[in-house]
Amino acid sequence: LEEALVVRGYTAGFSVSVRTRPAGRLPEAGVALHPAPVARWLVAKQEIAGVASERARHLPVLLQRIESPAVFALAEDGGRAAAVGLAVLTGDHVGIFDVAVRPDRRRRGLATRVVDALISWGAGLGASVAYLQVETGNQPAITLYERMGFVERYRYWYRGAEGVR
Repeated sequence: LEEALVVRGYTAGFSVSVRTRPAGRLPEAGVALHPAPVARWLVAKQEIAGVASERARHLPVLLQRIESPAVFALAEDGGRAAAVGLAVLTGDHVGIFDVAVRPDRRRRGLATRVVDALISWGAGLGASVAYLQVETGNQPAITLYERMGFVERYRYWYRGAEGVR
């Protein structure tokens, strides 16, 4: 399939690593968890992750369409929103998504606190496995997730269709 796509003009895009670890209750992380994407979380997500204004406009509607139990994490540092993330529970798996830390607050343990809080939330609802996806070029995040016990299970990648014949 790869050869056929290359011949047809599909170019390789970014690669993603899917990682898992056992879920379990963890010590209190000092992270606020919200059952819906409250305004403060949405503003922090937009500021921290640099969500484009067009996408930001549609983000609340998209997030409210999540049918599985979900939770939205917001960590503060110095009285200011500094890190966000969200988790979705599906069966006995808790998926960790959209973890982002304000650039001037990185390397302070905020991402670890957010991920720990999300895993603990999922475990409290019966999850036995936590999973996440990370771009293979994001070495700081990969290092963090490996330190937290996440193990790569598989990779996948995207191909763009610009100039496809």
